[in-house]
Amino acid sequence: MTAHILVTYTTRTESTAEIAAAIGKELQVKGYLVDIADMKEITSIEKYDAIVLGAPVYMGHIEKKLLSFITRNREMFAKIPFAVFIVGIAPVSPQAGAVDTVLDQLRKAASPLKPVALTMFAGRLERKTQSFLKRTMIDIMKVPTGDFRNWDDISEWAQGLPVLLEL
Repeated sequence: MTAHILVTYTTRTESTAEIAAAIGKELQVKGYLVDIADMKEITSIEKYDAIVLGAPVYMGHIEKKLLSFITRNREMFAKIPFAVFIVGIAPVSPQAGAVDTVLDQLRKAASPLKPVALTMFAGRLERKTQSFLKRTMIDIMKVPTGDFRNWDDISEWAQGLPVLLEL
C-alpha cells in the first residue's frame, strides 16, 4: 500500500508554501500519495501515514499557527511520524537570530513529541512588501533582503524523509 503523506504549512508571504510544494513534489516523485495544504484547511489528520509541517519564523519566533496545530493534534502526532521545517532569515543573518535557538523553541513546544526530522531553511525577505515599521527594523538590524532559499538543500532534505518517516 502506498503511504499517504500530508505536507502542511502556514505562511504569510507564500515563501513557506512554495517550499512545502517543492517538498511535496519530491515525495510524489518517489511514489507517495501526497496532499499539500495550508494548515487552516486541515480539519483532520487521521487518514495520513506521516506528516510534514512547515512554518515561517519572524523576529526569532515561530509562527504560532504551527504550534497551535501541533497542540490541537497532539494525540495523533503521538501515533504517526512527523517532520518539521521552518523558514527564516537566520541561516543567512546572525542579526535575525540563531538557528539553534529557534530549533530549540520548536523542540520545547512539541515536547514530549519528537519530530523524526527538524530543519530550518533560509527563506525570502522582500523589503518592498514590508510595512514601514518592519522596513525600519530591517534597516536598523542590517538584515539582508532577497530570496535565500536553496532549492537543492530543500530537495535533498525532502528526498531523505521517507527513510526517517519509516515509510
